Amino acid sequence: MKASSLFFVLAFIACQPSAPENSSPDILLILADDLGVGDMSWAGGEARMPRLELLRSQGTELTSFRTFPLCTPTRVALMTGKSPVDLGLLYSPLRPWDARGLPTEEITLAERLQKKGYETALIGKWHLGHEKKSMHPNQQGFQHFYGFLTGAIDYWSHESRDGGLDWQRNGTSLSEKGYATRLFAKEAESWIASAPKEKPIFLYLPLSAPHIPLQAPSETVEHYKTLANKEHQIYCAMIEEMDSAIAKVLKATKARKKETLIIFLGDNGPARGHGARTGHLRGAKGSTFEGGLRVPALLSFSSAENLPATFSKNTDVLDFAATLLAVGGDNPEGLPGRNLLPPLTKGSPLSSRTQFFAACSPQWTTYAVIKNSWKYVLRIHRDNGLEKELYYSLIDDPAEKNNLAETYKNEVELLREQLTQWVRRHPGNPDLSLTPDCNGPAPKDWIPPKDWATYR
Repeated sequence: MKASSLFFVLAFIACQPSAPENSSPDILLILADDLGVGDMSWAGGEARMPRLELLRSQGTELTSFRTFPLCTPTRVALMTGKSPVDLGLLYSPLRPWDARGLPTEEITLAERLQKKGYETALIGKWHLGHEKKSMHPNQQGFQHFYGFLTGAIDYWSHESRDGGLDWQRNGTSLSEKGYATRLFAKEAESWIASAPKEKPIFLYLPLSAPHIPLQAPSETVEHYKTLANKEHQIYCAMIEEMDSAIAKVLKATKARKKETLIIFLGDNGPARGHGARTGHLRGAKGSTFEGGLRVPALLSFSSAENLPATFSKNTDVLDFAATLLAVGGDNPEGLPGRNLLPPLTKGSPLSSRTQFFAACSPQWTTYAVIKNSWKYVLRIHRDNGLEKELYYSLIDDPAEKNNLAETYKNEVELLREQLTQWVRRHPGNPDLSLTPDCNGPAPKDWIPPKDWATYR
């Protein structure tokens, strides 16, 4: 080709319009594990959390936000936008010996956002299935996965609490040193920096802190040596490490100079012991009292002006799923959750929705139904079938101390019937006393794998 012809071709190419940049905002979804509303510094908690305090000051705190009372059901709702009752993962977390997982035919938020042009990554805890490769994050819409599959690991050795190495990057096990929370931050920084600038990112960052085992770097624990309880010292140090990790990830996200939606929430109320706090709320993790359902929740959107400092309407994890999809350019219609941005940014009314929750323990199956400012709680003893019905005004009695079930018998009967219909959506159509996915102890012949990444 002659030089003049080559110059003409190159000039023609240069004048052509470039491929349009995807203008969808970046999305950062941060999940804490077993964090109580009373653990937050602005609610009296002792842990240092300057970055979360800043995020709160820049966005909205949802003060009546609820999740399911155990981690797997909450993660099901967050990743699919559907209630876990419909997917048969309602009553308990997945145990290491459990062969179940998020149904592979379900279309996850990551898959939906990837179709909208997003780069997707999960860095942290999955806990939605480990038995087969098809259940793992890389087969559920996440192009990049770094972290662990089961419910809890040792923060230093990265072994599952029941044994076996549970630490990988995209299906390949890793034997590396370091404190898990810090490693998550390092991986997230690296992934964000390498992500294409012309494409939006969806980073799901489900941190393991402050879930047990209670472990933290000694230099951070030293910050809390004046606290009387040694376990609480470590617990606070774990929360501080979580905050420091979030600070690094947000700094990396900010460097992209793109519009960004940031959501932070806990997965359920805190576990009992080691000084974890639910504020004035009754109950804790695994309970359908408010201490098990109410969690810290923050939302910040860089392009939104005049976000309210607080939002007190009843909201829950299904609403965050719908909001995330709407921001990512997908249509959440058909899902139970509500896009929260119009109410937060424009003052639009938030449609009313009855909320349903459930959990089981070796002793009790517990339920809750929340309709406006009223709450119905049903507790069924798993051995003798003893039932306890409770009814509370959450406005007058947020600590759930005054049972009004005898006074409001008609309302109790109505909510029980609605609960019954909701439970029947569970595969197998169980009744209220039957909890088919309530896991018991490990089978006697179960042995943990040496390597969870290659379990099957």
